[in-house]
Amino acid sequence: MPLLQDEKDGSGKEDSWEFDEGQNAISKMVHLIKHSNSDVYYTLLLKFKKIFLKGGQQRMKTTLPALMFSLLRLSHQIEA
Repeated sequence: MPLLQDEKDGSGKEDSWEFDEGQNAISKMVHLIKHSNSDVYYTLLLKFKKIFLKGGQQRMKTTLPALMFSLLRLSHQIEA
């Protein structure tokens, strides 16, 4: 069960419940990423963005909002 991208051969169709649970777990993981240095934190978030954009439309509707909230947390950290 790939969590970040579809399998290349198209096999491995999974249950929608399992898919949603996997994507929710990925989104929760994004919220755990933190770093005191804002440059490092931003670099980490950009790497996540690059991976998430390869995941497809179904995955992005769950993972990108979590990434956006992490970017908001970064902006608050920079402001402070």
